[in-house]
Amino acid sequence: MTKTPLVSVIIPVYNVEKYLEKCLDSVINQTFQDLEIICINDGSTDNSLQILEEYSQKDERIIIINQNNKGLSGARNSGLKVAKGEYIYFLDSDDWIKNNLLEKCYTKMIELDVDVLVFGTYNVYSNFIIENKRKISNFIKKYNIKALYFEDNPLIYTQSCTAWTKFFKKNFLDNNNLHFEEEVRFSEDAVFWMQLLYCNPKIGLLDECLYYYRIKRSDALTSNNSNIMKKQWNAYEYIKNTEYYKKANDINKLLTLDFFAIAMMCHYSNIEAIRMLGIYERDLISTEIEYKKFKKYNLFKYSGYRQVKFRYIYTIAKKLVLLFLKFSQKGAKNNAY
Repeated sequence: MTKTPLVSVIIPVYNVEKYLEKCLDSVINQTFQDLEIICINDGSTDNSLQILEEYSQKDERIIIINQNNKGLSGARNSGLKVAKGEYIYFLDSDDWIKNNLLEKCYTKMIELDVDVLVFGTYNVYSNFIIENKRKISNFIKKYNIKALYFEDNPLIYTQSCTAWTKFFKKNFLDNNNLHFEEEVRFSEDAVFWMQLLYCNPKIGLLDECLYYYRIKRSDALTSNNSNIMKKQWNAYEYIKNTEYYKKANDINKLLTLDFFAIAMMCHYSNIEAIRMLGIYERDLISTEIEYKKFKKYNLFKYSGYRQVKFRYIYTIAKKLVLLFLKFSQKGAKNNAY
């Protein structure tokens, strides 16, 4: 009888032949070996499947699931359905992990007795790598704590929402019917993170960087795309219609709003073209109206709310300056000989 693995590593794969081998090597060569590696070929049209098949012949722990393209959420859910491990780790196939990630996470999960463990990443650019664990370090220093229940300190919601910076206890996911919303094709990790928090997990913090996240050229181009704000808002509108949100208390609903406000403001501040500054004022006004439903809370302790308010001020000031310059130039032309 085959021994049940302790950890299930779930890897969605879609047209990543350029990066896949490095990703798989980083999992196969982990110092922690009691695992299964579930690779979901999500309708790849390049050589990704061939690479997976070659690796599966060399390592019997690799399980390949072939399916038509369902997107990232659909692929992860397919992996969750067949996962046998007590713990779950999601890895994106164009990135890679430190060779001791699974050992570090498993050991820390047992030590802290938590449902979810959060850790830091390395941002990988073409010519350099940057350590990215500031939020975790600051939170630990501020509260002098490495494990907590969400309801004991809800401000933990500001940690990274990405699935690949988390190590999950499978029982917690199963008992709360947590999965990725397949209708959401943008900010799916954010929706999953907030829904998970509604279930009041015990969260552990590991102040180390264990994941290598590739910053690709497409990321840089997309970061200035104003449509991201609309997609973030659509994700927020989606989560409001879920049963998780409807059953959540007021403070959790406010934190969800704040979380997406932070995401929207992040991309808003990256828009360089002046003509784009006012496009999403309607959504910002909607955000303001939502906040007013929660008057009993100290709203300025929440980062997203502050950013919305400051962005209002910035936008107004910018428009006044542009208006002044416009009339100045008009006056100069009228006075010209």
